[in-house]
Amino acid sequence: MSTVLEKGSALVNKIYDSISRMDVFNFIRGVALLCVIGFHTLCVIQPTYPDIKVPWIFITPAWYAMWAFFFLSGYLLGKGFFNGKYEKISTFYISRAIRIVPVYLFFLLVLFLFYKPLWFINNLKTLYFLLTFTYNGWLMPSITGVGATWFISTIVQLYAFAPLVYKFGLAKVAKDREREKGKYLTIILFVLIALGLIWRLLTDLFDLDYLIYSYSPAFANADLFFGGMVMSGLTKDSYDTPFKKYVRKLSMFAFLGLIVCFTVPDIRISWWMYQYLYPTLALVSLSLVVYSYDTKDKRKPDKLTFSSIVKNPLRFVEYIGTISFTFYLYHSNFLETFMKLFKDPAFPIVVKDEYLYWLVYISMFIAATIWSGILQRLLEAPLNSLRAKFIQKQ
Repeated sequence: MSTVLEKGSALVNKIYDSISRMDVFNFIRGVALLCVIGFHTLCVIQPTYPDIKVPWIFITPAWYAMWAFFFLSGYLLGKGFFNGKYEKISTFYISRAIRIVPVYLFFLLVLFLFYKPLWFINNLKTLYFLLTFTYNGWLMPSITGVGATWFISTIVQLYAFAPLVYKFGLAKVAKDREREKGKYLTIILFVLIALGLIWRLLTDLFDLDYLIYSYSPAFANADLFFGGMVMSGLTKDSYDTPFKKYVRKLSMFAFLGLIVCFTVPDIRISWWMYQYLYPTLALVSLSLVVYSYDTKDKRKPDKLTFSSIVKNPLRFVEYIGTISFTFYLYHSNFLETFMKLFKDPAFPIVVKDEYLYWLVYISMFIAATIWSGILQRLLEAPLNSLRAKFIQKQ
């Protein structure tokens, strides 16, 4: 027993050391994206081929991943506010527009030209919602790929309120109560945690539609998004401590452990707990990750290169995090394309049902990684450079 424990402890320390050498937040993004695409593989294949047994590894907590995306978005833009990056509200809005709008519009253009042009022509009202970032896939017509853009609409709506929340709330706390900033921001964080939990429990109590009232709307994810913003203020100018070193291991493995507790069949938590308690657990675990990892004297991540990925394969997850925006947008279309290809009678190789999930997933993963990497180089990187120059001029 002691040998097993020693090996387990050594493995945990090795994983922890590997994670500590990378950009932790891109790693979390990468893990979250893997959860999304795993479950979406099931969502694409199962309706068409319901008799094929689903490998348990594809039953991943995709919603948990979306909650992580909301938190990280709030945290990262909050750092910009607290560091004086967005002194003008207009600077923030234009910066976000440069980051999101061209990539998003290019995605819609690709779908229109190469996927289902007639669908867009026949659903002009839905196109209007897509272009005005008010799209909700649960109530409106959808096709593969378009449905996932509900997240883009929701995050843009939260972005709209972010400067106001900072200027008239968080900034005043940080400035007027500088000595007690940590205490007051902590109180705000706990209030957000409580409000989010109470709202979700109320939607359950009154039997409100989960997707419409608890999962996708901006107000239902405000605790995660603005909780991330609060954490960026709490960790500003903070330094590492022995206690934070202990919390680092605990928080990271709590975040990953929640994924394991949903995915592994023998320990899978209840669906009710996943829907109504996991958003709050995501907020708490990621707040602890930020608290323990985001310090002024933190170790600078090793440069992400091909050789560094070969030496430490976990860094490939970090790389996936760097291309997560475009990967998220296109992955469903790749999934559907490869599913139809492998089950087409004209396909030269007969694909057995037990291999379909893995073949579709691996093919999608390779294609989406290459395509997203190309877009990152040719589209996202120039836009990020333009955005940085714009902010510097303000």
